[in-house]
Order: sequence, then C-alpha cells, then structure tokens
Amino acid sequence: MTTMTTLSAGELRGAICTYADLLRSHKDVINRLNVYPVPDGDTGTNMAQTKSASSSISEVTCVDS
Repeated sequence: MTTMTTLSAGELRGAICTYADLLRSHKDVINRLNVYPVPDGDTGTNMAQTKSASSSISEVTCVDS
C-alpha cells in the first residue's frame, strides 16, 4: 500500500463526504453502542448531526443521496 504524502482539496472533500455518507448509513448500528456517559441510544444520530453541521459551517458541499 502506498502512503499518501499530500491531499488535495478535492480529495479531502471526497473523504469528508464519504465519511458523512457512511456515518449516516451506519447510524442505527452506532446508536446501539453503549457509550459513556449516558447510553441513550442516539450516539449515531448525534454523530451524523454533528458531521452534517460541521460540513455546513466549513462550506463543504456533499451531494445528499
């Protein structure tokens, strides 16, 4: 495997968008995790909402499916 030494803006945007898509698609599984301090069953939802908000703030445009 080749180790990357640089990352273009487009590659970074792609990585962020892929992460957001995968997080959204797996949030139900993540919600079932028992997460400290309160296992309230919405960890995946919270992570997806945080990622979505951070994309908006940093003006990263991902195509929603």
